Amino acid sequence: MPFDSDSLVPDAISGLPPSQREMVENSCVQNQADIKSFLRGILRREELVEEVFQRTVLKAIQAVDSVALKNVRGWLFRIALNEARQVLRQSRRQAVWGGEVQEAGVIYGRKDRPAEQGLLNVEAADTVRNAIRDLSPESREVLVKRLFEEKSFAEIAAELNAPMGSVLTWMRRGLMKLREDSRIRELL
Repeated sequence: MPFDSDSLVPDAISGLPPSQREMVENSCVQNQADIKSFLRGILRREELVEEVFQRTVLKAIQAVDSVALKNVRGWLFRIALNEARQVLRQSRRQAVWGGEVQEAGVIYGRKDRPAEQGLLNVEAADTVRNAIRDLSPESREVLVKRLFEEKSFAEIAAELNAPMGSVLTWMRRGLMKLREDSRIRELL
């Protein structure tokens, strides 16, 4: 759904100076074409461009108090870049963990990818899943929370009621085991 500039209610009608929120909203409207063009270059799929633009506007409005008004344009582009990266990470994760052969070929915008390539991606995902299942329970839990749930180490430590050093060690050991796993080495 495209951004609706009609929803803006300027304070100019009442004669008061525009609020910081209105200035950010106006900047979103004024920079909409440039931001979407920037996102097209990163995402290469129009439906993702619209989604990420909407997320950008939402984040900007939610964080309106943290911006210096002279830097609004650059700030909006930074939010858009961060949101685009987040969407790309989610798409990649879905391609590896989603298990859908069709998704594996379409996620990166390549509808021409042969079905065999999708099957290889599904087989690779199964291999990685099995390798993760073979890790110690602590390493597996930290790895999943960090890489797939995108939690910070501090959040993981709090959830597991464990010291930060232990959480970092479990992560490091888990990654080392995965690097050493012959099944994963065959994939590379």
